[in-house]
Amino acid sequence: MRDPLDIISYCGFIGTKSFYRYNSNNPNKDYSYMNLQRANLQEANLQEADLQEANLQRANLQGADLQRANLQGVDLQGANLQGVDLQEANLQRANLQGADLQRANLQGVDLQGANLQGVDLQGAYLQEANLQEADLQEANLQRANLQGADLQRANLQGVDLQGAYLQEADLQGVDLQRANLQRANLQGADLQRANLQGVDLQGVDLQGVDLSIKLYNLKNAIKIGNDLFKMWKKVGKIKTEEFYGSITNKDSRAIILPSTDLPLQFCFVFERKELWIYNWICPDPKTVLILKKWK
Repeated sequence: MRDPLDIISYCGFIGTKSFYRYNSNNPNKDYSYMNLQRANLQEANLQEADLQEANLQRANLQGADLQRANLQGVDLQGANLQGVDLQEANLQRANLQGADLQRANLQGVDLQGANLQGVDLQGAYLQEANLQEADLQEANLQRANLQGADLQRANLQGVDLQGAYLQEADLQGVDLQRANLQRANLQGADLQRANLQGVDLQGVDLQGVDLSIKLYNLKNAIKIGNDLFKMWKKVGKIKTEEFYGSITNKDSRAIILPSTDLPLQFCFVFERKELWIYNWICPDPKTVLILKKWK
């Protein structure tokens, strides 16, 4: 970590050709509202600094130490934040759209209401982070660690969470439409009221998740499934006009239910008397997660 005395950058004021000399040897570390566009703050020591509402668009903060810094409302669009240490920093309402946060340490950070659209968070550490109502659309969170993170009502549409760690994470009311959760670990996560339409759950670890309660509209699927199983048991087949769905094979061994009332699609497998999650095809019976089994 470089000494603040050595960190000198030249930054342009918006709309002018004038420049000012930025010296981070500031006894109060008060840089709030400053224009630091494209500033070179690589490996800077900015612990507990006040950067509220500062303009840091496309700034280079690679490897910087921003532990417990105040970054409320800061503009970090397109900034290089690779390997930055933001433990317990305040980033409420910050704009990080398009920023690079690969391998960043964001443990315990407050990102409530932040804009993280398209952000690269591969391998980032977000344990116990506050991401309530954050916008993470199309963000890259492959192998990110989100254990115990609070993601209530966050927008995770189209996010890539392949191999991510989400144990005990709070995902209540989260919008996960079209998200990729392949091989993610969701042990003990809370998925109440989560929207999982079009989600890829291949190889997902859902141990400890109460799917009968926490998967959005699963209760409704079980109720419909119960009626369908009764019909199948009585007449030996299902009439497609009796429900919203489609039969996947001629002998009615399984049907798919992509109802508009059910954001997550389900696969009813009659010969096994089981209800499965459907991901474009009914999964392998040897590895399938059974949501409900009828007698």
